[in-house]
Amino acid sequence: MSCLVSRLRYYLDISEDDEKLVLELEKQEVNYKARRTLNLQQQKNNLRSGSTN
Repeated sequence: MSCLVSRLRYYLDISEDDEKLVLELEKQEVNYKARRTLNLQQQKNNLRSGSTN
């Protein structure tokens, strides 16, 4: 269980379906951040390799 879900459970009475939805949204955010970081690293590497040619 994620920290966000724990807080929601503490402050709100959320259903299992809502809990699953929150967890899925968190996974999507983590995946987006990982893809964005990888893309930025690839762009940085491309700039480096382009400047040494």
